[in-house]
Amino acid sequence: MSRKLIIVPKDKHAEDLLYYDKASDDQLYSLYLNEAFFYNLWDMSVFDDINQIADVNIDDFEDESIMDVKSIKYIISYLEEKQFPPKFKQDSQYFLQMFKLALNGGVGIYFYF
Repeated sequence: MSRKLIIVPKDKHAEDLLYYDKASDDQLYSLYLNEAFFYNLWDMSVFDDINQIADVNIDDFEDESIMDVKSIKYIISYLEEKQFPPKFKQDSQYFLQMFKLALNGGVGIYFYF
């Protein structure tokens, strides 16, 4: 499995730098999805649902971003209501937190799959 990385810039300046691949690690929040959790999200159709909510294409071997504040808010609500298996409780909280960081920072969330 290739590495599945989610990035949220810490502020607009970092987001601008990320666009040009010049952001440093300390300007970004990063979350690597482990294989088991990634496939759990996949099997639970979480990515399909996020794709539908945000009109994006998060998929294996794809890079994608969600910039729309309204979509990020809907995804947060969706994830807060989603029932994840107990063994993925911590992973699901980290995943949800990335969307909250994007919303609170007024930035997008970036998927490098």
